[in-house]
Amino acid sequence: MPPRGGGITGSNVEAILEEYAREKKSYLAAQLTESYKTFIRGKEKGKHATELTAAAFEEFEKSWSSPETRMAMLPGKDALSKVNGHLQDKFGVSVSPSAIVEAMHVDEVPEEMTELIFLLNDFSNAVAPA
Repeated sequence: MPPRGGGITGSNVEAILEEYAREKKSYLAAQLTESYKTFIRGKEKGKHATELTAAAFEEFEKSWSSPETRMAMLPGKDALSKVNGHLQDKFGVSVSPSAIVEAMHVDEVPEEMTELIFLLNDFSNAVAPA
């Protein structure tokens, strides 16, 4: 067995996630299509289901063509499980969500996430009206 962390690279993890994305593409397309149709039906009554499905597919393919948005579309918990399964099989290690958080540096956290955390903190500390 290689030493802890030996042989594990960002490219390895990226390849695992790309494989997982290919496996989930049909499921994610179906999920997006249903959500899109429900959303649009609420806004634009009278559109034919076929027209809505075609528009949803176009939107999905547009999003899927970008590696960044493709990765953002993946269910995070399931994607981490896939990566962990591979790491366990190949290297005998696994990574927990808390270990990932502990390893991150403040400058790696997107600004929007930092703002959300501060807002949630303020909300949780607010005094409820009497």
